Amino acid sequence: MTAGNNEATITWGAVAGATSYNIYRSTTAGMQGAKVGASSTTSYVDSTALNGITYYYEVTADNAAGEGPASAQSSGATPAVPVTVPVAPTGVNATAGNGQVTVSWTGVTGATSYNIYRSSSQGSQGSKIGTSPGTSYADVTAANGTTYYYEVTAQNAAGEGPASTQSAGATPTVPVTVPAAPTGVNATARNAQVSVTWTASPTATSYKVYRSTTQGSQGTQAGTSSGTSYTDSTAVNGTTYYYEVTAVNSAGEGPASTQSAAVTPAAPTGSGPAAALAKQLGLPNRFLIGLGTGGSDTALIAAQGLKPDFYERYLVGIGTNGGWATWNTPYGQYALYQMQAADSVGAVPMFTLFQFAADNLSDMTNLADATFMQKYWSDLITLFNQMKTFGKPTVLSVEPDFYGFAQAVVNSTYGGDPTKAPAVLSTDAACAGLPANLTGFSPCLMKLARKYAPQAAIGFTPSSWGGPTIASVISFMNQLGTAQGDLIVMQTTDRDAGCREQYVLT
Repeated sequence: MTAGNNEATITWGAVAGATSYNIYRSTTAGMQGAKVGASSTTSYVDSTALNGITYYYEVTADNAAGEGPASAQSSGATPAVPVTVPVAPTGVNATAGNGQVTVSWTGVTGATSYNIYRSSSQGSQGSKIGTSPGTSYADVTAANGTTYYYEVTAQNAAGEGPASTQSAGATPTVPVTVPAAPTGVNATARNAQVSVTWTASPTATSYKVYRSTTQGSQGTQAGTSSGTSYTDSTAVNGTTYYYEVTAVNSAGEGPASTQSAAVTPAAPTGSGPAAALAKQLGLPNRFLIGLGTGGSDTALIAAQGLKPDFYERYLVGIGTNGGWATWNTPYGQYALYQMQAADSVGAVPMFTLFQFAADNLSDMTNLADATFMQKYWSDLITLFNQMKTFGKPTVLSVEPDFYGFAQAVVNSTYGGDPTKAPAVLSTDAACAGLPANLTGFSPCLMKLARKYAPQAAIGFTPSSWGGPTIASVISFMNQLGTAQGDLIVMQTTDRDAGCREQYVLT
């Protein structure tokens, strides 16, 4: 017996001698019930059966002699609307998370479960990754950084229905959080401005700089920066400021850095070493140095009764392969010999440090070379120690061509941001906390000079082929912290730098 939609089909085996059969129906098991029809064959369709009601059937055989006994009762049969495969789900939505995608959809009538398909190609169904009894599914096998597309089918006893429309692409990612607080915030006071630098926060896209006149108070926002430096040009001379920096990204603004040490901008009055030189030479604030000379020429000048103010010598380095420090023994003694020679004719010893020696764009490559730079810093400390041994005022002009090449490379390679140009600083404790980039080079040199040769005056040369204007050269030099130096060195007769430096003098 087979139940259908508002009907039941009954079949049986033929009985010898029978000419017809009678069909009885009951809704109670064990009871014959009433006759519902007759058949001359071995089957009968009960078209009066109703969906949802269980029926039991018996059959008797009939001929001219009469109706025979009833058959054994059939098992129960319940007519019902026929089951078909479900329609396609709608509203499939994929929401990406961290290492997973949550897929949801609108339920389908008649579905008993759902199949979820995933593809990394738009328009392709891909492969089945799981099933769900409800209307959502968490795909925990999704990989961060990969875009996925999902389709869903509905299932029931009749089978699997057609696929849904494919979802939009979903790409799991590590959630973006606000950046960590920047570290190493350093504020350097200048004339009516303060230069603030810091170490980058890894996920930051920009920074906010806060200024306060009260220690421990964040104050108000002074400006923003896309790099790791900021020049506060609204600072007032004589006012003490404290700075904090926050990092910002798409998730928002992170916590504030530790507050900088106090800084007080002031009009320049000349450093201690520079003032000592001015007093010794009886000059106000500029020193005119003639043609660089030394040795027998200086002795000849002195023999004529003339007293040179300065006795200048170049200290040339050759990377890690020796240089000025190897010209005499013990190591570095050459510098002391030259200081003593200057002193013997009453002149102030002046050195022009040309330790990079390459005199080209590779200077910036050397600046990031750990082996090269540790030799550089070691020889520089050797020089400062010799100056300390000498014990009298000395002058050091630092790398006269270096800053020009540095600006050219920063403009062409680092988008004009010197904080992106890497630099290996001295491992000496004096340089601790300075940023390991071009903006830390000059401050590190100055800290070493103050530590090992406090009587030495340090001068920087604002020479540049990378800056189109004098203002851009000075701005670049200020970003590098050269304003911490004692002197501006003007080599007005230098064929490379002279033209630009003469303009700076004006």
